[in-house]
Amino acid sequence: MKPSRRYQQLTEHINYYLNFIGFDIMMSRLRLNYRTWITVVAVTCYGVFSIHWMIKQAEISWTECLKASIMMGGMLNGSTEVVTILLRHPKIRRQIIDTRQLFEDYEKRNPAYCNALNLGIDRLLDILKMIRVGYIVSYLVMCLVPFIVLIFNGTRVTIVQYELPGVPLQDNYGYAFTYLAHLVSMIIAGVGFYAGDSMGCLALMQILTYSDILQVKVNELNAVLDKKVEARRTALVGAAFAGDDELQKRLLESIKWHQWFTE
Repeated sequence: MKPSRRYQQLTEHINYYLNFIGFDIMMSRLRLNYRTWITVVAVTCYGVFSIHWMIKQAEISWTECLKASIMMGGMLNGSTEVVTILLRHPKIRRQIIDTRQLFEDYEKRNPAYCNALNLGIDRLLDILKMIRVGYIVSYLVMCLVPFIVLIFNGTRVTIVQYELPGVPLQDNYGYAFTYLAHLVSMIIAGVGFYAGDSMGCLALMQILTYSDILQVKVNELNAVLDKKVEARRTALVGAAFAGDDELQKRLLESIKWHQWFTE
């Protein structure tokens, strides 16, 4: 499979999870749908209920309030990712399209560039696999442990710390409603965090891919230089080297790529 096709499948995979929470970044214009509003409401409710729980814990002890404030880290992270997508959607989409075009251009040159592009994709897929497994294991443990504890000894433990105002955990329906509300928040958070981390890795890991392309260009330049050295050994004194144009082309191409890469 061509590297450009693999890159397209990778972006479609990431966009699938983003679309699950209501953000289709590959659309020319970002449209808000019911999934988007569910995500926004879930993040907002998580923040409001977390602050409410912090206030209640502050009445007990400042140390308990400090413990409860740890939950705000997830809310801030999720809010930052949502705001970033809303504000920078055109740039994110343009970067993905430009990178795919770059893959299509360089895979046509020679196998060395294809190997460099495939290496970058393989590297990224391995990282995403570790992230995906980590999220699946951690969120399954978070969501299943309260249910398992309830079955074994009847202890009612919530997935996250906060309780819903006016919904008592002592009541069966109240506990079930709280559990389901927490479960929805965790599903949205898990999918959103995985999609956000995948987008970050997709952008950052291209640095290594661009570095590999630069290495291929340098290798091509060195190959031309080696040919020039070998030709000079057998050429007459003062004879012109037939590959001077090729040498200059490779040199300028490497310099321009390095300048673009470091900007």
